[in-house]
Amino acid sequence: QILSHLDPRELGMHVFLAYCNHPSPGKNIRSLRKIVGRGTPPWSYTDEHSIQFFGAEALVGRAILRGHPLVITSHEDLDWSTLDQSQSPAKSICVFPLLRANQIAGSLCIMSTQPHFFSQLHLDLLQQYTNLLVITCEDKTFFPYEEITLSVMPPLEQQIPVLQSLQQRVMLYLHQATRQYRFLTKLDAEQLIWQEIEDELLTLVSSKEIQQERGKKL
Repeated sequence: QILSHLDPRELGMHVFLAYCNHPSPGKNIRSLRKIVGRGTPPWSYTDEHSIQFFGAEALVGRAILRGHPLVITSHEDLDWSTLDQSQSPAKSICVFPLLRANQIAGSLCIMSTQPHFFSQLHLDLLQQYTNLLVITCEDKTFFPYEEITLSVMPPLEQQIPVLQSLQQRVMLYLHQATRQYRFLTKLDAEQLIWQEIEDELLTLVSSKEIQQERGKKL
């Protein structure tokens, strides 16, 4: 509906939702996970099976940390190199955090191939869409603001090898639960795997930082 409203001529737009990744017990929210997306060329219409983790380095994360929408009107408004967007066809981006009182569920991101695309009318309309999303979100998707401590996630190309193991891991968890006579749903298994993958991606970033620090000392 957002695509048909804002990009009826299909000039190029991508819309996706990223929700807070449910943390392991005793941990804060450290990342967001893309759960669904739609687009018009040059993006594919549906990439709902495309998974990606975001952190404090991404606009969807920054919007949450700041607690208000972010609007980027052109490449000049953004340090694209630090946000891993140098190859993106997007020229304009806006991100709306899903806020309810002092709680956060995630972010809605809209990207356009047209520079200076988002007028105040567009932003007002998108805020209404965001309000509807907040109403439809389940209570369990919201987390108190003080529990949000986003980390930095690696770029997508480094995430892909880890993410591709999802279904294999889920089946392994389900088989193990069956052998141990434990009841475990596929959704429960996926949530456990998401937590494991988050840990592995954060380890990737930490290892890279350690290597860079060693390189400086040498």
